[in-house]
Amino acid sequence: MGDVGQVNSLTKTIASLNAQITSLSPNADAGALEDQRQQAIAQLSQLVGLDQISTENNGITLTTSGGAVLVSGSKSFALSTTQVSGTTHILAGVDGQDVTSNLTGGDLGGVLQARDQQLPS
Repeated sequence: MGDVGQVNSLTKTIASLNAQITSLSPNADAGALEDQRQQAIAQLSQLVGLDQISTENNGITLTTSGGAVLVSGSKSFALSTTQVSGTTHILAGVDGQDVTSNLTGGDLGGVLQARDQQLPS
């Protein structure tokens, strides 16, 4: 799934920007970096449903709408895929939990909903 690769690229970018922003805040203006981060978050939200939590020093933690951590501070946690009985499942978060049924929103959520709910019926 190409969307998984795009998600992983964006989460790495967001984590890197998080690190740069928190190293500058609150002593310097990180506005341009924050704008870049918001643009990357907007792109990510087109691929998968997100929840955003603000942290100290203008950092951000991002989770899937189901709660799996994608970005925490300067660390990103990649999505991966695995085959279960011939069907692709999505793993996410620190412990690689299967989030296939909990992914909603965005292109990836739409693809999974079509595959798992609309096509079978």
